[in-house]
Amino acid sequence: MPTLKRLSSHVLFFIVLMSLVAALTGVWRSLDYAVYRRFYLPQQAPFSTGVVLVDLPRFRPAVDHGDPTDFRLRLADLLDAIAARKPHPDAVVLDVVFANDARALPALAAAVDSLTRNEVGVYAVVDPQEPNGTALLTWPKIWEEHAASLYQEHLSGYGHTRVHPPHAGVFTYDTELDLTLADGSVMALTSLPVKVVTDRNHTPLPRAKSLVLPLTDSSAIKARTWRFDHAAGATSGGRFTQGADTTMPDLGGTIVLVGSFADDTPIEAGLAGPMVVASALSAQLDGGTTLQPIDHPVLLILQILAFGALTAAVFALLFEFVQRLQTHPVATAVLSSLAAAASLVGIAAAGRLLGFATPVGLSLFGIALAGLLAWHFALKFLVTGVAEGSDKYDVFISYSRQHGDWVVKNLLEPLKAMRKADGSPLSIYFDKESISIGEPFTTKYMWAIVDSRYFLPVFSPEYYGKPHCRNEIDLGYKRYVDKRMALLPVALTLDAVPPIYTQLNILIVDQNPTFIEDIRKRLLQPEPAAPA
Repeated sequence: MPTLKRLSSHVLFFIVLMSLVAALTGVWRSLDYAVYRRFYLPQQAPFSTGVVLVDLPRFRPAVDHGDPTDFRLRLADLLDAIAARKPHPDAVVLDVVFANDARALPALAAAVDSLTRNEVGVYAVVDPQEPNGTALLTWPKIWEEHAASLYQEHLSGYGHTRVHPPHAGVFTYDTELDLTLADGSVMALTSLPVKVVTDRNHTPLPRAKSLVLPLTDSSAIKARTWRFDHAAGATSGGRFTQGADTTMPDLGGTIVLVGSFADDTPIEAGLAGPMVVASALSAQLDGGTTLQPIDHPVLLILQILAFGALTAAVFALLFEFVQRLQTHPVATAVLSSLAAAASLVGIAAAGRLLGFATPVGLSLFGIALAGLLAWHFALKFLVTGVAEGSDKYDVFISYSRQHGDWVVKNLLEPLKAMRKADGSPLSIYFDKESISIGEPFTTKYMWAIVDSRYFLPVFSPEYYGKPHCRNEIDLGYKRYVDKRMALLPVALTLDAVPPIYTQLNILIVDQNPTFIEDIRKRLLQPEPAAPA
C-alpha cells in the first residue's frame, strides 16, 4: 500500500508539472517548430501553375489624401480586361482591403459583376484586427469600417490573410478566426486562401485550426507574375507586361491573385504580401501537401502520457533484470529516457511516411521528467536495501574515523594482500579510497553496501554514536536479515558492541589475536554464509 501511494504521488506530480510546462513556457513550442523546419518543411516549396499574380501598383499623388478613386478605377479596368478575355479564370482574388468609402465603388462593383456573371468567383480581404493589431474586431465593427455593400452584395466571398509571426522560421496562419456578432454569438472568418480553394474544389475546410505556410521561392513566383500598367494619369486602357512581353497571359482555369507588391511587404516574411498569399494558395491547390503538425489536444496528451509511461516501464525492466544498474539509478534513468526518445524518433519517422508530422517538444519534456521521477522512486529501494545488488565489492568496511589508522593497518592492508581462488585480489570498499571529492557521501556508501557480498563493521566505543556508522550498520544488518548479504562483525572490545547487536557472532579483537585468519577463511569461501 505505501508503494502504491508513493507511485500515485509521482504520477500526480508528473501530470501537474507537465501541465505547467505546457501552459507557461514556449520552449517546447520552439523546439517543435525547429524540428518541423528541419525534417518536415520543404526547403523550397514548389509553386503551382494554377496561380497567376498580377501586380497593380498603387499610385499615390501627393494631393490624394487617401482618395481610393484612382486605384479602384484602375482595378475595375483590370477586372474588365480579365472578363473580356476567354477562357476565364476560375477565380480572381483581390489582395485588397476595401474601406468604407463610396468613391469609385460603383465602377468597381460593376467590374466585379462582369466576372461573377461569367461564373468567375471574385474574393477580397477583410482585415479583422484593431488598428493597434492586438485584438480582433467584432462583425458590426468590421462592416462599419469596410465597404459592406461590395463585400456582401457583389463579391463571391472574403477572408482574412493574417499570418502569425514565425516560430523558428516557420510561418502559420489560422484556418478560421472567431469573431463576435451583434447578439454576442460567434461566426468564423475563414482564411482567404482556404476559402477560395475550398469553394473552387467544393471540399470541406481543413480540420487543423492552424496551417503551416510553406513560403515559395520568390523567383518562382515572379515567373508567374505580370504587371498591369496604365499610362500616366490614366485609369483605363491598361495592359499586361512581363519584362518586354506585353502579351496578356492565358488565365483559363487559374486563380488570379491581384495585389500591389511595392505597398504590401510584411516585415516578418520579407516577401510582398501578395507573394505570401500566393504561397498559401499554391499549397492549398496542391492539396496541402505540406505535412501539418498534430495539434489535437487529446492526441497530444495521449502521446505525452504514452512516452512518459514507456520511460517508466523501461526503467522498471532495467532495474528488475540488470542487477548492475540497480545501484546506478542515474544511469538507468538516462538509458530509459534515451530508449523512449529513440522510440519517439521512430514513431515520428513512421508518421512522416504516413503523411503527418509528430510534435516532439512536450513529449521530450515528459520523457525527461518521467526518467527523473523514476530515479527518485527507485531511491526508496536503494536506501531500504531492497535492491538485489551486483556484488561489485567483496567486502564493505564500516568504521569510525577515530580508529582509522588501526583499521588500515590491521584490516585493510591484510585484506588487500589476500587472493581469491583465481588469484585475483579482493574488491574492497573503503571510504577514503572509494569516494572521490564532490561525490554524494551518504548515497555513495549506501549504494556500495547494496553492491557488497560481505559487510564488515568495526565496533569501537564511539562507533554507534556516529550517524554515518549507524546508517551503515543498520542497512547492512537489514540486508543480512533479508539474506541479501553476509556479516563479518569485528569489535575492538566486547564493551564496544551496541546492545542491539550482541546476539551476532562477533570477532573480539582483544580476545582473538588471530581474528584476521578467521576473516580470511570466511571471505574466501565461494558464497557468503547464510545468516543464522
